[in-house]
Amino acid sequence: MTISDAQTTLFSFFLKNDTFSLKDDFSRTFLPIGDENVLKKIVEKALDEYEKNALVTRLSDTHWVLTKPLHQFNQAIQIDGNIANAISELLNKYCEKYNDTYNLCNPLNIIERDLVNLLKIIDQYEQDPSIEDELDDEDDEDEDDEDEDDDE
Repeated sequence: MTISDAQTTLFSFFLKNDTFSLKDDFSRTFLPIGDENVLKKIVEKALDEYEKNALVTRLSDTHWVLTKPLHQFNQAIQIDGNIANAISELLNKYCEKYNDTYNLCNPLNIIERDLVNLLKIIDQYEQDPSIEDELDDEDDEDEDDEDEDDDE
């Protein structure tokens, strides 16, 4: 297990719990893989990173508490123009398919709602994988139209 793996597991844990104890919560949160002492050290390093980012405060050698609920922490991300364009194209294609003008995405201003919409599309795809096929078919139709224009 890596520190990043431990941070991901802890994040899921802290979504439902305010405190973490190496004594009480460790064995029900982390699968016993290899040397338990090494795994505990990895989890401690992950918690140290959480502490550096002001997500948790250490109460004792074995206890940590969230500084505030995780859903209240905001993150700022930067994406380049290619990624912004790809997000926008995917979301707008989906919106056009369902005549949804409210959720159209501006590639110059990706906002939290756009990321939520991406998550909804992914969730919907997990429930019904044929969605991807439908969107791919639309791409093929667009390419066919371009090919016909080129022939003229």
